[in-house]
Amino acid sequence: CQAFEDLTGDTLTQAADDGKVYIEYRPFELLSQFGPYSSQAANAFRAVWQESGDAEAKKMHDLLFAQQPPEEGPFPDAEWLIDRAVEAGAEEDETFMDWVDDATQDALDVPVRGTPTVYLDGKILDQGSLEDRANKIFAAIGAS
Repeated sequence: CQAFEDLTGDTLTQAADDGKVYIEYRPFELLSQFGPYSSQAANAFRAVWQESGDAEAKKMHDLLFAQQPPEEGPFPDAEWLIDRAVEAGAEEDETFMDWVDDATQDALDVPVRGTPTVYLDGKILDQGSLEDRANKIFAAIGAS
């Protein structure tokens, strides 16, 4: 996730602002084998999105990626996530854990093959390196 975000984040955000692409973030529980951080982070994202809106959810997304821990941890605690949620514009609570469970099932149903899972013209773009995939996306939207 982080590597792809580093390669594409600014360019895709600008393309979305220009109306060239539609970005949909679908956080879900991915790394439960390492502890509860993945579901807690998805829950915090949903809380910000639900309570404060799209702009604040994007800010939460950006805050989480800017400070993303290694996949195997160590992970920040729940208080750290609450602090990021407040920084993004909402207070985090555990009222959206059902949403996290549903989002995780949706990811399995789509299917999400990994992170990131990127669709280009309705097809999963999963061939080549992350840089190759980023370049294909940029070419499709006329960005560099």
